[in-house]
Amino acid sequence: MSISASDSRRAEIYFLSESAYNLGIEVERDQLELFLALADLVNEWSYKYNITAIRSRREILTKHIIDSLSVAIGHWQINDGKVPANLLDVGSGAGFPSLPIAIAFPDINVTALEAIRKKASFITAASESLGLNVTVLNQRAEVAAHLPDLREAFELVVARAVAYMPTLLEYCLPFVRLGGRFVAMKSENLDEELNDSSKALEILGGEWGQTLHYRLPDVDGIRSLVVVNKVRSTPQRYPRRPGIPAKRPLK
Repeated sequence: MSISASDSRRAEIYFLSESAYNLGIEVERDQLELFLALADLVNEWSYKYNITAIRSRREILTKHIIDSLSVAIGHWQINDGKVPANLLDVGSGAGFPSLPIAIAFPDINVTALEAIRKKASFITAASESLGLNVTVLNQRAEVAAHLPDLREAFELVVARAVAYMPTLLEYCLPFVRLGGRFVAMKSENLDEELNDSSKALEILGGEWGQTLHYRLPDVDGIRSLVVVNKVRSTPQRYPRRPGIPAKRPLK
């Protein structure tokens, strides 16, 4: 028996709703429809411009949209439920986690920082098409972090599969305001990265918070959210010029 398009869409809505609920997030029907519209846009742009390697619709829903929502575990669910006023997504790629977060939490001022032009263009187009509160910056983190309007300006900074942890700290901590948090979305094999990060953490003004673990539906392995608290201002010389944090990590 074939499955109709309407049945398939109802199944996707149920899947998204249950998966979000399991992360402690309740979303309305119109938000679920926006998630599906976002998946449609990702499919459309990926075949034209190769903005993401994930092409399966189910994987887009799981590995992009649901995974993006897990950021909530790493901040507001350990912050007495307080949603951050603003959020910066460093190395946003095709808009994950920034776009799903903007859909699920429309009161957050979301900024997506992405250096690759075609991906930044997609985030802009998707934001406009879906009516989202997302500012898109087509810049490198090493440059953007020295702009007065962005430096130490964000309550929450997130990064998903961007770089090795010492390099990632140099990219991201300069954007975090004092008392704010950086959340790194990582796989479960973290010991070496965390051990290599103590020097960067000390120099850049961070302090380890909780490391939280979660699973995605139908995906093997445990995923991790590494929470870093901003306890001191980052020295003005960091991040170093483009390319240097990756070539010569602080460790």
